[in-house]
Amino acid sequence: MNPVSVFPTQKDETWRLFDLARLAEADRFAEVPASPVIEKEARGAVVGRFKDAAAGAGEGYFFEANARRFRDGLSVRIPAGVRVDGTLHVRLRASGGAEGKKFHPRLRIVAEKGSACRIAVHSGARSGGYFMNAVVEVTAEEDADLRLVSLQDAGPGAIELTAWRVDSAARSRVEHTEIMTGGGAVRNDMRVRLAGPDALVYLNGLSVLSDAAQMHNHTVVVHEAPRTLSRQLFKDILAGTARSEYSGLVHVKREAVKSDSNQLCRNLLLSETARANSRPQLRIDTDDVKCSHGSATGQLPGNELFYLRSRGLSLEEARAMLIEGFAEEVVLALPEEDEALRRDAHRRVHGELERVAGLLPEEALA
Repeated sequence: MNPVSVFPTQKDETWRLFDLARLAEADRFAEVPASPVIEKEARGAVVGRFKDAAAGAGEGYFFEANARRFRDGLSVRIPAGVRVDGTLHVRLRASGGAEGKKFHPRLRIVAEKGSACRIAVHSGARSGGYFMNAVVEVTAEEDADLRLVSLQDAGPGAIELTAWRVDSAARSRVEHTEIMTGGGAVRNDMRVRLAGPDALVYLNGLSVLSDAAQMHNHTVVVHEAPRTLSRQLFKDILAGTARSEYSGLVHVKREAVKSDSNQLCRNLLLSETARANSRPQLRIDTDDVKCSHGSATGQLPGNELFYLRSRGLSLEEARAMLIEGFAEEVVLALPEEDEALRRDAHRRVHGELERVAGLLPEEALA
């Protein structure tokens, strides 16, 4: 029998920077069934329910807790050869609303051979505190094309943990772009297997954080087959006493010759009390590969502010242009076929940036 994982402590490297005291607060919430739903259908996708899940032994305490406690999972299947028009919208939620609740939603997505689909996964509530412990399982079969978007908008009392598990077969393409606004403590745990030759995976993330918000992105991407490709781009904009973390491991196995991987994490600090931690890592077991990683953290570049002001922009206008330009790269990674989705993401980001700018001390504008 596989041992059950124990509750994490700060001695666990992957939880060292998370405020575990916030997790202890979850005990005050009443546990209720999760009720993930389709908010907007897309013709061609087959939607169902399921009640079975792998125990997830060795996957970690919260993944295993989800397997034990979820009651009604939502499944989305794209039949072989079907190219779905439009974007399917899913919301991870609790029965009766999230406020004051603890819940464990589970979503299963299967893109069969030669299919194509766009799926947006929504979570979060601005009012009141709650604890969400979600699992999203994704399978992309041969030649499938799957574009995934995660829109998280949490309030200051929220705790959101989401474990993504992605398996990509030969010649499949999976893109995942996450946009996080709001507050609370949010952790995304993304594990990807590039299991078939010529599989492609793109992971993008943007967080706009202020006050005491936390965002923790943990990624593990395993190249198991030849000529696989992965790209990661994560950006955080932080003000107040916000905290962010990016911990990414790319493992290229011996069989994955001619694979190509790149990791890039960039953090923009808008206050002296904000903190960002980045740790891109590589583990390479073969020679014939192309792998790189990079990380940069800093404030708005003074020379660019000077240039824009010399062209007649006010300091506030110059700052706004540079901050939005920093964020735009990830927003543009959203599916270009869905202009409405892009506009909604841009509206969320712009609104949060305006709110954050209003919280900045005067000296931060100098």
